[in-house]
Amino acid sequence: MWGRQMPGEAQLRILLVEDDADTADALRQLLRGQGYLVEIAASGLEGIALARRFAPDVVICDLNLAGSVDGLAVAAALRSDATLKGARRIAFTAHPGLDRVARHAGFDEYLMKPRDLRRLLTLIRDAPRLPRGS
Repeated sequence: MWGRQMPGEAQLRILLVEDDADTADALRQLLRGQGYLVEIAASGLEGIALARRFAPDVVICDLNLAGSVDGLAVAAALRSDATLKGARRIAFTAHPGLDRVARHAGFDEYLMKPRDLRRLLTLIRDAPRLPRGS
């Protein structure tokens, strides 16, 4: 498989911010099957808090999240946090036409689900691992 990690390679850490439980579970299973460490947040506020504790290499975030903090606000918060600036931020959404808005908010990539799943896996595979403290 093209996403598998090499033996001895640091385990890539992925935060998935997704309020649809079925979508989140399916993506978690897929990503864990590729050898990645995956945490899920079901809301924008939970995603921001979990990102600060988990220190992900990659954040995959839906744009239309239930609650007061949407995916655009999540990206902006993560971009402004010095400890999370290096994380690759990927908008993975079913809402077309928001790519410019998403990039302005702080996303590095804007993908449509489920159409761009292969591209998502390629971006994850190629994401740099962030330095970790000892």
